[in-house]
Amino acid sequence: MKNRHCLMRICQDRVMTTALAERGRLKSFARSVSPMTAQNIVLRGRNGQPKRTVGLQVAWEQVTIYLSLN
Repeated sequence: MKNRHCLMRICQDRVMTTALAERGRLKSFARSVSPMTAQNIVLRGRNGQPKRTVGLQVAWEQVTIYLSLN
């Protein structure tokens, strides 16, 4: 597929391959990718807690994710 983009939130550690045909698990691969951009954001306070500043890092890579068909 060309010219397709996808942003995913994952909860299951799927099997995947990289663009270089390296096979692995999605969550561990995603944690190993170097950030391409970063910034601080302010989260609102809730449940009696004050607002806080957190660092957000964003990274991306092309992968093929294998989904179970069961």
